[in-house]
Amino acid sequence: MIAHHAELANAPDLLSLTTTLLDLIRHAAQHGRTAHEVERDLFHQLLALGRQAFAWFLKLQGTGDLGPHLTLPDGSDAQRLEQTHTRDYRTIFGAFTIERNCYGSREGQAMTYVPVDNRLQLPESDYSYLLQQWGQVLAVESAFGRVADTLEEILKVKQPVDSLERINRNMAAAVEPFREQRPVPEPKDEGEVFVVSADGKGIVMRRNADDPKPKAHRNKGDKANKKRMAIVGAIYSVDRHVRTAEDVTAALFRDAPAPPDKNTKRPEPVGKHVWGRMSRAKDGSLGEPIDAVFGWQAKELARRNTSGTKDVVCVMDGQEG
Repeated sequence: MIAHHAELANAPDLLSLTTTLLDLIRHAAQHGRTAHEVERDLFHQLLALGRQAFAWFLKLQGTGDLGPHLTLPDGSDAQRLEQTHTRDYRTIFGAFTIERNCYGSREGQAMTYVPVDNRLQLPESDYSYLLQQWGQVLAVESAFGRVADTLEEILKVKQPVDSLERINRNMAAAVEPFREQRPVPEPKDEGEVFVVSADGKGIVMRRNADDPKPKAHRNKGDKANKKRMAIVGAIYSVDRHVRTAEDVTAALFRDAPAPPDKNTKRPEPVGKHVWGRMSRAKDGSLGEPIDAVFGWQAKELARRNTSGTKDVVCVMDGQEG
């Protein structure tokens, strides 16, 4: 059950923390502290405020005791386990321990229902969805070790590299189902022309621990085998953008970008979907990613160009055809 609202009267005095923030600002202004020092200290105080507020939010959930027995949606019966069970929950405000009642057949067996976990929609992982999201946003551009260092520097939250890697793998499993379920624009909303484009890029790979050491000197024909090929494909529709020969020439040879013409608005792409696939074979073979991306594009085009009457422009590796 959720803790009674009357318990709010016993909540930590969050207003006192707000007063601390005001005192910090007043003291900084009176003693001539630098802007960057105040900015840093305010951020740390806000994290502390968030931690206390979130801890109280979790306390208000109670333990999720719904009685000694519970009928599950499938009609089966579950009993409340004798002991409460704890789980770790790591957030942008730090780590917390949640104590909750669990239901199952008996102690020591798999839990079939945990009311608090279900009510709060907690992830299977110990890491909150927001912390997972921020970590993976950073991981797109940086190595996992650097991501862990960045999160610790900003949030004072330690996250092991292997947890970032595991979260990345778990998220990757949802990519293809998500891609297949993406809605497409209504036929009446599609542009006049469909554009199908693709490009290839060599991706430098880190050597596995059990891989043979690279040769100090490669013979003729030997490859470094440091890269795998990635194919990126896109498909979208767009209205025609009619330009004169002079317009094209001016765009190619002018030194600086021309100011936008308010009377001529460039058409916006409609329903642009992008998919990238990297070769999985160690030799960097292009067969698998090309088949996957091009096959997806063909299926997507057939799904959207239902009448088959619209023009299709193909752009491969920067070459239009």
